[in-house]
Amino acid sequence: MILVCLPKLAGGFTAKPSDALDDERAERAFLAYAWPAERGEGLDFAYFLDEHERILMADSRHTEPRRLVGVDAPPSCDDVSAESTKAEWRVWRHKLPRATLPFDKQ
Repeated sequence: MILVCLPKLAGGFTAKPSDALDDERAERAFLAYAWPAERGEGLDFAYFLDEHERILMADSRHTEPRRLVGVDAPPSCDDVSAESTKAEWRVWRHKLPRATLPFDKQ
């Protein structure tokens, strides 16, 4: 399963097509999640990626209540930063994010 969240005009991020997007910020900012469709089938972890190539992962094998598995248990756009869920996410393979992006204004 895949979810892509883009910046909203009112602040924060959304994956809802009906929400008004901040087109300028959306050119350079996104949050993406991938998680298993079924427990025990394929992926055992949920993954997160942003525009700075920050890659995080969360174990979805044993989460209760069931989350990060299937269409009925997706992450929220703020899953990696929300107080109730951020502790579940850890850095993937010691990957460091980019400090800057190409064409950043200096």
